[in-house]
Amino acid sequence: MRTKRNVKLRGFALTALVALLAAVMAASVLISGCQSEKQKKQAEFKAEWLSLVSAFEKRVAADDKKGSDLVARNDVAGVIALINSRITSVDGVLKKILDLYPPEQYQRMQAIAIYYLASLLDQLNAQKQLYDAVLAGRPTQDLTDTVGKLGTKTQAVGAELGVELQRLGIKLPATSEDQKQQ
Repeated sequence: MRTKRNVKLRGFALTALVALLAAVMAASVLISGCQSEKQKKQAEFKAEWLSLVSAFEKRVAADDKKGSDLVARNDVAGVIALINSRITSVDGVLKKILDLYPPEQYQRMQAIAIYYLASLLDQLNAQKQLYDAVLAGRPTQDLTDTVGKLGTKTQAVGAELGVELQRLGIKLPATSEDQKQQ
């Protein structure tokens, strides 16, 4: 009887071992599948985010050149129209960025980018109010101060975003203006 019992125990142990090995192999396949899915989502997010931000950077560079030309000609109405266009553009980019769902690795970058775009919207709205006041002949000192402070804030948040991008090893494509400055 002992031998039958030993055989049964050995058979059970062997079956348990085979089941354990199968479970370990299944778990490793699942884990590696999850890792590749995670990497895929990170790559997709990064590509979409970079596409949005690169297009935004190109638009900003073109708008900056156009704005400089308008200011040089003292075309206040043209500057206001450009600011309105920029507000619409920044708002659209902000909405698209908000629609993205960042993987954990990019959540801080996403939050800073959203804050940067919100700060830029505040600055552009203040600039619009300033130019509207100039056209209407109203006092502008408080608005000038506000635009300056919001500009400083936007630059600081932009610098913070730059540091975060550097930490993540993300490089934005150079705009034509960047290439001219080099």
